[in-house]
Amino acid sequence: MKKDTAATRDSVIAFLSSPDYRPMRRTELYHEFHLRGDRSRELRRLLQDMERSGEVIRVKGSRYALPQKVDLITGALEVHQRGFGFVTPAKGGDDIYIHSENMSHAMHGDTVSVRIISEHCRRGRQSRREGQIVKIIERANEEIVGTLERSGKFLCVVPDNPRIQHNVYVAPSDIKGARVGQKVVVKITDWESRHVSPQGVIIEVLGDAGKPETDLLSIIREHKLRMEFSSALQKEAESVSHEASAQALRGREDLRGTVTFTIDPVDARDFDDAVSLTRRGRDFVLGVHIADVSHYVTPGSLLDEEARLRSTSVYFPSRVLPMLPESLSNGVCSLRENEDRLTQSVFITLSPEGRAIDCRFADTVIRSRKRFTYHRVGALLRGEAAPEGEAEREILPLLKEMERLALAIRAQRFNRGALDLDMPEAVIQFDDQGRVTGVHREEFDNSHIIIEEFMIAANEAVGTFVESRRAPGLWRVHEDPDDEKLYEYLELIKPFGYAIRDIHDKRALQKFLDQVKGKPESYALQLAFLRSLKLAVYSTRNTGHYGLGSKNYLYFTSPIRRYPDVITHRVLRVLRAGRPVAGLPDLEKLAAHCSEAEEEAEDAERQCVKLRKLQYLKSHLDAGKIDLLQGVVTGIREFGISVYLNDYLLDGLVHVSSLTDDFYRMSKNKTQMVGERTKRRFRVGDILTVQVERVDLVKREVDFTVVDKSRSAPKAPHRPRGTSQRRTNRR
Repeated sequence: MKKDTAATRDSVIAFLSSPDYRPMRRTELYHEFHLRGDRSRELRRLLQDMERSGEVIRVKGSRYALPQKVDLITGALEVHQRGFGFVTPAKGGDDIYIHSENMSHAMHGDTVSVRIISEHCRRGRQSRREGQIVKIIERANEEIVGTLERSGKFLCVVPDNPRIQHNVYVAPSDIKGARVGQKVVVKITDWESRHVSPQGVIIEVLGDAGKPETDLLSIIREHKLRMEFSSALQKEAESVSHEASAQALRGREDLRGTVTFTIDPVDARDFDDAVSLTRRGRDFVLGVHIADVSHYVTPGSLLDEEARLRSTSVYFPSRVLPMLPESLSNGVCSLRENEDRLTQSVFITLSPEGRAIDCRFADTVIRSRKRFTYHRVGALLRGEAAPEGEAEREILPLLKEMERLALAIRAQRFNRGALDLDMPEAVIQFDDQGRVTGVHREEFDNSHIIIEEFMIAANEAVGTFVESRRAPGLWRVHEDPDDEKLYEYLELIKPFGYAIRDIHDKRALQKFLDQVKGKPESYALQLAFLRSLKLAVYSTRNTGHYGLGSKNYLYFTSPIRRYPDVITHRVLRVLRAGRPVAGLPDLEKLAAHCSEAEEEAEDAERQCVKLRKLQYLKSHLDAGKIDLLQGVVTGIREFGISVYLNDYLLDGLVHVSSLTDDFYRMSKNKTQMVGERTKRRFRVGDILTVQVERVDLVKREVDFTVVDKSRSAPKAPHRPRGTSQRRTNRR
C-alpha cells in the first residue's frame, strides 16, 4: 500500500475479509495502512463508526474483525436491575452471562448476537459461559414508559422498568405538552452507543405519576397489553344470541335438573367452570362443566382473531382486561346463577379413594344453582357459618362430600410425585374512590382445594383422551428443573436450618415443603423454590408436567380467559365426533405466542399488586402513621438485611446505615450481620419488627428500619373479605 493512503469503509472491509487476516489492534491497522497523524485519527473514528453500525466487532480485547468471521450466538437478552444480564440462545443451550461492560447499547428484551469471551467453571459443576453483545438484531423497547424528570438543564424520561438501565433524553420541543413528574411513553429515535445516552420523543402523556389510574395505565402500556375492542368486534359480539335457543340445545345432554354450582373469588367477573357430584353405588361421578366458548367464538371470526392475539385475560386488582368482550366473558359464556348456559362437560367416575375409574365427555346445558365464593364455602365447611336458603341447605352435604373426595384425589396426586406448590395470595381492599384501604393475605384452604383438584382432574382426563387419539394439541408442559438451580436453592435454605436429602427425589422435596409449612419463613422459601423451577409453558410436544406429576396435561377448564383452552375445546369436539383433527392454525407459533403473552400478563399483574401494596404503605407513611410490621430475615447483603413481610407478601431492605447502635459487617458465610462492639447479630431466619422508612414508587422498593429484634413467631394473619388477584390455576 502507498504511504498515507486514506482508509475507507470498503478498504477496511476488504482487508478484514482477506483469507490470511488475523484480528489486529487499531495500532497494528495503522501500520498495515501506513497511516500516521491526522490519517490515523480518521481511521480511529471510522472504526468507531463501523463498530456502532455493526460492520465490525472487537474480539480478544480490542482487536477488530468482521462479524461473519466470528462464531456468534443469537438470542434474547434478559437484564437484571443491577446491570448484568443473560442471553438465552434461540437454538437452545445454557444461558450466556453478560457483564454490564459487555452489554453494548442493548436493552432488556432485545434480540442480540453474542460472542463467547470466556467460560468459568463453577465449583466443579457445569461451566458458565460469558459473552459480549456485538450486534442488536431486533429492538424490543422502541417505546418506553417512564416518568419525565429534569436532569440539570436537560429533560429525560426515567424508565419504570428497572431492567432498562438508561434514561432517555428528550428535547423541549419533543415533550408533547408533558410536565415534569408525569408518566409518559417515549419513542427512542437515536441511540448508537452505550457511551451516549439514548434520545427520543414523547408520543403519549399518561397522567400524573402516583395516581392509581395513571400507574395502572403505565403498567398496561409497558407490557403492550391490548385494552379496547374495536367497534366491529363489539358489533360481532353483540350479535351473539344471549338465549339458549332450541337449535343450540339440540343434541345436548340436559343437566338443568342436576345440582351444579360455581366457586370463585369474591371479585370474580366471569364464571367458566361449574361442578356437580352424584353417587354411583359406592363410587362418585364428578361432573366438571365448562363454558362452551367455542360454540360462540368460531375460527376465522373477529372474536377468534382478537382472542388469539390477546391469548389471556389480565387480572388487576379492581380491573380486568378480558380476552373476550364483556357481553361474552361476563354474559352469555359466563355460568351465572339461575341462567341456562351451554357447556362442555367431563364426567369422571372416581372411587372413594380418589382413583379415576372411567370418564366420558358430552355437550351439555346447565343451570347453576348457586354462585359461591371461596370465603363462603370455607366458612360453611369449617362450621363457622350456617347454610342460608334452600340452595345452600341442599348443597352443603355435597360440599362436604366434595371436600373428602378432593382431599383423596390430592393424596393420590402426591403419591404419584406431584408437588404442593399452592401459595397464599394478596388481598387488596379498596374504598369507593378506588383508593387502597388494606392489604392482607388469603390462605389456600379446602374451598380452593375442591376446585383446584377437580379442575386438574378434568384437564388430565381431556389430555389422556387426546393423547390416546394421537391428536395435536397445545399441551401444558413443565420441564424438570436444572440441577444447578436446585443446588443453588440448597445453599439458600441452609442458613434456615433445612436440608433436602436428594434433590432428584420428589418425595424428599415434598417432605421439605411440608416441613416449612406454617413457619415464618415458609412463604419466602416456597416462593424461592418456585423461582428455582422452570416456567410451565405451552407446547405442541407432550413432555409431561413436573410440578403436577402428570403425563398428559391439557388446559380445558378456562376458555373464557385462556385461548389454548378454546383450541382444546375444538379438538375435543372433533375427536368425539370421530373425525380427524384438521384446520388448526400454526400450533408451534401459537404455543410460543401464548406462552409469551401469559408471561407478560403475569408480570403485569405482579407489578400492579406490588405497586398497590407500596402505595398503601406510602399513604400511611405520608400521613405520619407508624405501622409496626413483623417480617422474617431472608438474606444478608453487604449493604443491608432483606426482610419479608408475611402479612403483605412483600420484601424490603433494612439498610445497614439505619443500624446506628453499632458498626455492622456481613459474616463470611453471608448468613448474618454482626455488630463489631455489641456483637448483636441479625441472622437469616430471625423475626424482626420493622417500620417503613422510605417507599420509592418509581423503583418499586421499600426500606425498613428495625424497631425490635425478636425470635418469637408472628401471629397468624386473619382472613378479611376483600378483593384479591384471581386465582388462575396457571400451572
